[in-house]
Amino acid sequence: MGRDSIVRKQRWLSQKSQKRYALTPAGINHALKIMGTVDLITVMQHQRIDRFYEQLLLRVLTGTAWNKFKSGQIEELTFTDACGFWSINPRSSGEQLRSARRDLAKAMSVVSEHLDEGNGDVTLASRIKVSRDDLEQLQILEKELDTRFKDQLDIIDRRIMRWGKVK
Repeated sequence: MGRDSIVRKQRWLSQKSQKRYALTPAGINHALKIMGTVDLITVMQHQRIDRFYEQLLLRVLTGTAWNKFKSGQIEELTFTDACGFWSINPRSSGEQLRSARRDLAKAMSVVSEHLDEGNGDVTLASRIKVSRDDLEQLQILEKELDTRFKDQLDIIDRRIMRWGKVK
């Protein structure tokens, strides 16, 4: 496939390696239009979770806080585990903490919407299945981390960022 190919110009394919290509969403839409199944376009778009939220939930569900929670080692949760859960560090600002919490809440609501549509379990990165029960457990874990490390999180929440530095 050459550089000036119509398929590459229209961005219907993306090159993955020297001899490997993958259909882009635009390519899938065009193929569906050609086949005359325009109805599937909206169905396919509803089943896809935004990559940012997928990666965020994948990070949370493979993290130490989730693993300790699922194995019943709730008493062994540390502040480092909580920081990993929200993808912050002890020197983060309040803005970063609020943003991380907002992103996690949005990711859980997106997955919840997909589950409400009757798509069954949602699979993240082709390896981890997320069910309604997992979302409820994530909310319980977040509340547990929030209450257990309230003092440390309050200190982070009061920090402000000025001129790129945390004060």
